[in-house]
Amino acid sequence: SAPFGGQPPIVLSGYIETDGIITAVHAVNAPGTNATVKIVRGKIGTNRILVGATNFPGFNIDVQLDVYATSETLIVPPAA
Repeated sequence: SAPFGGQPPIVLSGYIETDGIITAVHAVNAPGTNATVKIVRGKIGTNRILVGATNFPGFNIDVQLDVYATSETLIVPPAA
């Protein structure tokens, strides 16, 4: 069943994969928008997630998504 008055929601998704481990995901709607953003598959502490954004029909999805991850490359300080 469609939750928005008989119309299906608008859905956008994106798959994100990193070389390191994802430590945080931060989403901010642009002014005047109110999409719901959530991690659909995967989780913090892994190297990949699927993020989805939904909104009511007729409304935009305009979200800035920041994904933070550790670097897999070990940085070794120079020898003294």
